[in-house]
Amino acid sequence: MSQEIDEREWLAQQLAMSREHWAPGPEEGDARDWSYRMIARALRQRPAPGLPPKFAEHMAARARAAGTTRFESFLLSVLVLVLAACAAAVLVRGGSSWTVDSRATGWMLAFAGCVGGSWLMEQWRRRAR
Repeated sequence: MSQEIDEREWLAQQLAMSREHWAPGPEEGDARDWSYRMIARALRQRPAPGLPPKFAEHMAARARAAGTTRFESFLLSVLVLVLAACAAAVLVRGGSSWTVDSRATGWMLAFAGCVGGSWLMEQWRRRAR
């Protein structure tokens, strides 16, 4: 797919850029010339400063220093207690059928594997520090 260049449009852009370069004073000409001069002026200016150097590193350090709040710890404790209560209710209601059912055994093993894996990853992360 080829792009055809409109010769008149290209010349208007070049003329506006040349006028802005050599005579950046009051705008002369039509609206098209003025808009091209504004673009040329914007291209000559330095971009606005972005984020400071090492911004991500500083934010990560602040997040690590903040740690968990009391509210987060309280909420986590409540969630663990609710999970434990639900597990106890399922065990009481299900009775001994849970120990016999192979699907239930698979789910219990999967749960134990997730808990163990999470614990191991946390220990590894702490040693890495």
